[in-house]
Amino acid sequence: RDFTLAAWLCPTNISGYQVVIGIESTSRYSDYGFEGFTLELLNGLPSLYIAYPDPFPYPHPDENRDIVSGTTALAVNQWHHLCIVRSGPQVRFYFDGQLDAVREVHDEDIYFGSQWPGYDTIGATCDSSYGATCFFRGKIDEVHLYNTAVSDAVVEDLARQFLAWNPQPQDLAGQVPVGTALKWSQGLLAQETNGHDVYFGTDYTAVNTAAAETPGIYKGRQTGTVYDPGELNPLTQYFWRVDEFNGTQAYHGETWTFTTSSGNYSTSASSWQAGYGAEGACDGDRFSFSAEQCWKGQSGQSAWWWQISFPEAEPIGSILQIIGDRPGDHESILDHAPRSYQWQWSMDEINWTDLPETGVTDEKRMYRLHRLSAPISAKYLRMNITSCRGSYPALREIEIYPETDCEITFPDWVVAVLITENDERPSYEQPFLNLIDVCSGWGDTKSQSVWLGDFDESYVNIEPYPLCAFLSGSIMEWCQRSRGPFAGLQEVLENEHLPIWGACGGAQVIGILLDTGYENPWDCPRCRDPEHPFSPIYGHIWTRKIPAPAGIISMRSRKPDQRMCGK
Repeated sequence: RDFTLAAWLCPTNISGYQVVIGIESTSRYSDYGFEGFTLELLNGLPSLYIAYPDPFPYPHPDENRDIVSGTTALAVNQWHHLCIVRSGPQVRFYFDGQLDAVREVHDEDIYFGSQWPGYDTIGATCDSSYGATCFFRGKIDEVHLYNTAVSDAVVEDLARQFLAWNPQPQDLAGQVPVGTALKWSQGLLAQETNGHDVYFGTDYTAVNTAAAETPGIYKGRQTGTVYDPGELNPLTQYFWRVDEFNGTQAYHGETWTFTTSSGNYSTSASSWQAGYGAEGACDGDRFSFSAEQCWKGQSGQSAWWWQISFPEAEPIGSILQIIGDRPGDHESILDHAPRSYQWQWSMDEINWTDLPETGVTDEKRMYRLHRLSAPISAKYLRMNITSCRGSYPALREIEIYPETDCEITFPDWVVAVLITENDERPSYEQPFLNLIDVCSGWGDTKSQSVWLGDFDESYVNIEPYPLCAFLSGSIMEWCQRSRGPFAGLQEVLENEHLPIWGACGGAQVIGILLDTGYENPWDCPRCRDPEHPFSPIYGHIWTRKIPAPAGIISMRSRKPDQRMCGK
């Protein structure tokens, strides 16, 4: 009934669907042959799949299962400890020894052990119907299986690493305050001596290859897990590593990196929920939804503000913002985000001046870069929020840059355009977005869902620019659709600024818009003359030749005069 699965994982590729541990009990599922349960990854995000005995609790096979996931994805070529604890109806996800998510499942009987020998597997799933599939790509070590729900203390012990780990600031973090001290978790190799050799500098090769004799980079042997480098230079990339000493030998640790902000600053806000303080929106982790790594205002207020304060006046030329909360498991849906807001600046925290380039009404984007027309010098900068989506606003990351035309790197991201008849929150785009991650090299692609009526040229022409757009299908006949919401999509297609991929009805509508346009009535199979069955709609599939630029030229190549926010 209760169980625990734990393992060290180092994936070499996180694209697509992979199984870490698969427990088969096929004889209990005579109709469908589902696994008993599996610990699996979908584009690096851990989840637990549980199939229940026929016919509990529902008659349809798709409802005879629970699939619940954590919130933190594994990184490529890095070791992480993953532990799943099932205790009755509660499933707890632990990532590197820390509680990551708590989910609910049916409190039903689940067995270890198979009546089909050979179908309990590590590194794949093995099913009596499909054979061995969904192989894990990478390394697995220290697998533990328990027929009990282990305690937090056991999970923490299992997750302890031999080398120093859990760096703070996190590896690749940006906007790190210049007064930051470096922290890490002690590895098992140093548990007897508490010895940690610290290396620190601004050159990766120098830090990665340095030895204890290297002057300037070797910072000595620490007995604690904190090293204070002193005041750091602003807007500088630093590298550091910690070697664990066991009394005889020092073992080479991983080399981590972070980039500092423009200087010391403090953050404040009008309100915040427990664990989601103002400082979370400047922690350097752009995409985290976790407590302490983003800010969430209190519910039920008429307005909110979030503020950053500098000790001296700082130049401000650009503001990158990542907003919104995760509604359930739908990371790509804009929810609990500022809807209408205005960035303002001040020198005395009393008199505030609007930055007109930053005012937004009815925000549609998770990712937005504001470039000012000219740099300003200010001690205080705040986002003044007058309305939000849902009952509170959430900021995941705010980054301040001194120049208006600075080059700002941002991961590639994809727009999922939901071709629905209304703007209710979409919920079926994720399986399609997952297909993107199957493509080699795109495991870290970000995404945002947007309703058809909100997608147009103005949405596309905002930094950071999307890589491409995906069009979902439609379950309604074309003659039944309101054509007005398709005006923006037609505008993007005709301007040829963005590669667009359409699935099912999304492919049809590309042809329909380019041939017929949204202004004219659309044909559909149920409405055509039976004497002429091959009327226009089927001609849009396979035979319509989309102009080459629509498929191969992105905004980056069409607007060379602009500094791009992206790879």
